[in-house]
Amino acid sequence: MDVVSDVLRVTEMGNTIMSRAQFVAPWGIAVDETTKIAVHAVQRGICWLGMSGCEPILLAEGDIVLVAHGSPHSLSDSPDTLLSTWEHTLSECSVVEGTDLKGRAVAQLLCAKYRFGLPTRHPLFAQLPNLIHLCAADAVRNPQLQLLVQLMRAEVDDSGDGTELVIPRLVDSLLVFILRSWLVSEPDVSSNWFAATRNKPIAEALSAIHTDPMRDWSLEALAQTAGQSRATFARQFAALVGETPMAYLNRWRLCVAAKNIREGSATIESVAYSSGYNSAAAFSRAFKRQYGVPPVELRQLAS
Repeated sequence: MDVVSDVLRVTEMGNTIMSRAQFVAPWGIAVDETTKIAVHAVQRGICWLGMSGCEPILLAEGDIVLVAHGSPHSLSDSPDTLLSTWEHTLSECSVVEGTDLKGRAVAQLLCAKYRFGLPTRHPLFAQLPNLIHLCAADAVRNPQLQLLVQLMRAEVDDSGDGTELVIPRLVDSLLVFILRSWLVSEPDVSSNWFAATRNKPIAEALSAIHTDPMRDWSLEALAQTAGQSRATFARQFAALVGETPMAYLNRWRLCVAAKNIREGSATIESVAYSSGYNSAAAFSRAFKRQYGVPPVELRQLAS
């Protein structure tokens, strides 16, 4: 089981927006805080990324950044440029290919936004840093990532039949490739969920949970899957993932249940029992603790 892909598949709860633009200086964009994950790829020129609490970061051609947790940020031709909305900047500062710019500075950006309708409540997202910055030298080492960015650019420029289906899948793939490149270039991932996916015993247990989450797993059965004693497995799993194996299992079952409620026609009661709960009431309480809303309300929001 590809655990990262499974998490992205199951926890998708919002909508995806992708756009490409070429801006002529001066220009500045304030990215709204409702965007849970934003990805920006600089395809021409340079720009500055601003984030609260840190110095502005110069982004060069070929750089790719991922901003997580809805962190407020900005993109601009200069740290001193006044900021506006994407829509206003697009209408006032964007130019089409082939325009005579008389030597003015131009930046071309490909941007994707990923919004969630509910908190994701999964370590993959919770443990992401606020900023992942892949410089051009790091990004170019991943040819699949380069090809995907080119495909995204082509899809935005030449939207055709099926674009509304294609773009979310492309953005999901983009997240996977960025995470892959980041894990290769980032030395300090020794004590989080991403490290767990690269630790063979713990990865085996995670894969088993994601392959068959509704199985009647016990701590001993998961430890056997990992090839470890119960004590060693429980200690190592908690240290890497940030919670006990059974807590993670229950969390993941509720993630799967949320997807089934949102997309399926099964009753709340049947989802509750298939998720390992003895009653719909107990399931609803656990679901509300994790997502902040009862399952019936999630179904109403999705309808």
